[in-house]
Amino acid sequence: MTESVRLIKTLLKRSHEHRRRRRWPWIVLGCFLVIIGIATIVYLVSTAPLREAKADAFEVAQKEKNIVSVSDFYYYNGIKDKYSVIVGPNNKKQETAVFVPRGVKGKYANKTISYLMKDGITKEKAIEIVEKEKSPSKILTTHLGMDEGTPIWEISYRKADGTLNYLEINFIMGSWYRQINNL
Repeated sequence: MTESVRLIKTLLKRSHEHRRRRRWPWIVLGCFLVIIGIATIVYLVSTAPLREAKADAFEVAQKEKNIVSVSDFYYYNGIKDKYSVIVGPNNKKQETAVFVPRGVKGKYANKTISYLMKDGITKEKAIEIVEKEKSPSKILTTHLGMDEGTPIWEISYRKADGTLNYLEINFIMGSWYRQINNL
């Protein structure tokens, strides 16, 4: 009888160990799914203001400037002015940039301004100007914005020494508007 009890104990022990080994993949999978869920929630919460600004700006661009769809969206925070910029075709199929003010003070407050994209320089041309004249090691961002009534391309870049720099180029003229160096 003792042999059979020992055999039963051994079988139970092996069975218990086998069940414990089978649980680990499920625990790892559960942790992985929790991490993915938390990352998704953080992403959605952090990008909500940007999505809201885009939707609000598009609504204004539709009503005031007859924009049909959005090709590009820029969220510009300048020194004084803040704009949401919608780029897209108008009802005449002309690519248009619509500058919708956010928190702008002074004479440009509450004025939605638009320009046909063909009347200004392209994003690629603005980047080409920076590359030619500043020789950056890396272009970081390029945003269409407006400063005190002047439409600009704001380009941030890093030099070879690692310093952060900004160059603003006049959208219409293609000339330098302002630069901030060595941050």
